[in-house]
Amino acid sequence: MTIDFKISPESFKKEYQESLPLIIKGGLRNTNISWNDINDIISRCDPQSENFRVSFPSGNIAKEKYVDTFFHVGDVRRRLNKSALYGYLRDGGTLVANHIYDEPVFNDLAKDIAQFTARQTVTSAYIAFGKTDSYRAHWDSRDVFAVQLKGRKRWVVHRPSYPAPLYMHQSKYLEQEFPCPDEPYLDFILEEGDVFYIPRGWWHNVTPLDEPTVHLAIGTFPAFAVDYVRWIFKQLPDSILARTALENHEQDRDIIKALSNHISELMNDRSRYEAFIESHTRDQVLETRLNLQTLGDAHVTKLTPNTKLRFNALRTDLADDYLVTSSGKFTFKDDLAELKNLLIERQVLTVAEVEASLPGQPAGHIAELLHQLATHGVVEIL
Repeated sequence: MTIDFKISPESFKKEYQESLPLIIKGGLRNTNISWNDINDIISRCDPQSENFRVSFPSGNIAKEKYVDTFFHVGDVRRRLNKSALYGYLRDGGTLVANHIYDEPVFNDLAKDIAQFTARQTVTSAYIAFGKTDSYRAHWDSRDVFAVQLKGRKRWVVHRPSYPAPLYMHQSKYLEQEFPCPDEPYLDFILEEGDVFYIPRGWWHNVTPLDEPTVHLAIGTFPAFAVDYVRWIFKQLPDSILARTALENHEQDRDIIKALSNHISELMNDRSRYEAFIESHTRDQVLETRLNLQTLGDAHVTKLTPNTKLRFNALRTDLADDYLVTSSGKFTFKDDLAELKNLLIERQVLTVAEVEASLPGQPAGHIAELLHQLATHGVVEIL
């Protein structure tokens, strides 16, 4: 793993998750993420997207001021006006790139957090060179791990005034009724290599320190109770009670009561709850590096001994004999249960190390099986 959380997942969930912030000093191990890496990733972002913006405390810069529209061989294209972007950054602006996907340099960090929390993640990058706040004080509707890649930033953190917001909530629409508390809970400098966990709903203001600074905000997304309710409600048309026409309360109250009881029975059914959790897990994607030369070549049916692999499942606690991923359900019965346990325990290892740990398997069988698992994204070839 690239991040050393310095605490077990069990202790983190018990002591901090969704309750208290956590500063992890020196949590970022040797990542070797360079400015060339960062520049390349930003250049692959779509500047016209709402996920790409240049921000000041007063608001976001209009797209037309740093995105050019032009014709190229009959196509309308848009490109980043680099000189305009440089100017805004020199004036103290912050470049924000949200929803960064399929970038292994950043994705390795996001995957560490996803597997540590057993939650899906979304990655955003914040880049600045001045000393102007990116935003004014606000809170997020998701838990966030701030990973300081370059430079430093000052964080001022306040306790929540609107507990446990969801994705439809925004602090700017609720701050009049639920204002930011006056007394800070934390006021500190996040230094290069540090990681900071802040739960959803906690107010924060983040300020650059007049030096180059880059941090990733990696948000985590669990299954919420409201998601379970929606999942249950999608099943209601199967019941004749939900298909009954309604006219007035006096006439329909028995139907409403019966339907309410039916909904309660569905929601309290353990098997349905477990099916919902599996369904939610299948919807979560842990990205893998593209590997055409090994997994797209029909002549290659097994992995070589020195191939390095990383376990790529989000949750391992749903069942003893299978794993659920976005590619489906993968069963590890009988002697293959040892393989599942080994992948979970070691996380990163070579094919040769797997074969050495499972000596009872026929020659080449493990290498072929790992090839199949890599094809379906259960393991990632590094």
